[in-house]
Amino acid sequence: MNYVCVMAKQVGAIKITGTFGNISFYKSEGQYLVRRKGGPTRQQVKNGKNFVRVRENYNEFGNCSKAGRLLRQTVKRWSAAADGELYRRLTQLLMKVKNHDTTSVRGQRVVNKALKNESGKVLLRQFDFNKYAKLNSLLLKPVYVNGHGQICVDELLAAEDIVFAKGCSRVLIKAVCVQIDFESGIRTEHDYEELLISRQDKKQNARLQPKNSAALMSAGAGELFYFLALEFDNTVKGKHHVLCLLDVNTELYKAEPVKRKRLKKPVKIYRIVKTKEIFFKKNDDKVLRYKEAPG
Repeated sequence: MNYVCVMAKQVGAIKITGTFGNISFYKSEGQYLVRRKGGPTRQQVKNGKNFVRVRENYNEFGNCSKAGRLLRQTVKRWSAAADGELYRRLTQLLMKVKNHDTTSVRGQRVVNKALKNESGKVLLRQFDFNKYAKLNSLLLKPVYVNGHGQICVDELLAAEDIVFAKGCSRVLIKAVCVQIDFESGIRTEHDYEELLISRQDKKQNARLQPKNSAALMSAGAGELFYFLALEFDNTVKGKHHVLCLLDVNTELYKAEPVKRKRLKKPVKIYRIVKTKEIFFKKNDDKVLRYKEAPG
């Protein structure tokens, strides 16, 4: 006879988390669930011969979680751009990145060593901090870092290459380069000059300049992470943020222009005033929801 275990859902207006006796109340993927406590004890996991692989996974997961925290701390100034699943999505991605650490044994693989390999860096490029507002759905031109540390968009025609939110005619493009030493936990930010783009602007080669090029050029130990943010400003309903981890460079300025397919049909953005939300309608008519940032 086969048995199927189904987690019980919490009902009622008040939802709780925690443990009561041998019953656990918890939240998973937006739902509040209940289950009976079980499984091995802490001592069994820490010392048991049958849990060697579990301890290895715990150790590597802990390293990826710390690395993810350093990256998430960078986006606090654009916190409205992060979706509710950022921690899970970023940690899952970093777990894949650490697999490219070819110098450490299993259980001791770490993100900073994995990023020494190009295959590890590729996984982090173009990571969107809000899965409902992806950079390549709103900025339809390739973005890259040139040999002078500038963040570039060539031949940008705003009316055609930027998908503006309804009621918005301008977008503020911001960037930051963050040098992170994962071993020491030290973060050093290098800010860029902001660039204001209007829908009526003529075609231009957009260039975001670092505020202190000398400091960026003389960056020491650690990896360089380039972040690009778009901020659509609607004077009535507030600001709407898009944030993407543009590139990862262990060595300075090795980035090449990213070839990105131009969408056949631009993504349309609809505003629902009553619920204060933006809906992104994709080509397959699938509607995704992105909560509006407080104005």
